[in-house]
Amino acid sequence: MPVGQSALVGLVRLLVRGWFSRVEVTGIENIPADGGGVLVAWHPNGLIDPALILASFPKSVRFGARDTLFRVPL
Repeated sequence: MPVGQSALVGLVRLLVRGWFSRVEVTGIENIPADGGGVLVAWHPNGLIDPALILASFPKSVRFGARDTLFRVPL
């Protein structure tokens, strides 16, 4: 994992632990040791889902999004 990505994941983990009193992860035993997969988080806020996934998932994660998301300037 690149240094910048490691720092981001560490920061997100710190923020998630500070904000949520408990995060429950189920089904992690079903993740294959090699290869890829699809992660699904069920939460009504699209900004919280990526943070919870980054903070809780033991492997490197790549996110996808609808193309319309990138049409909105920050």
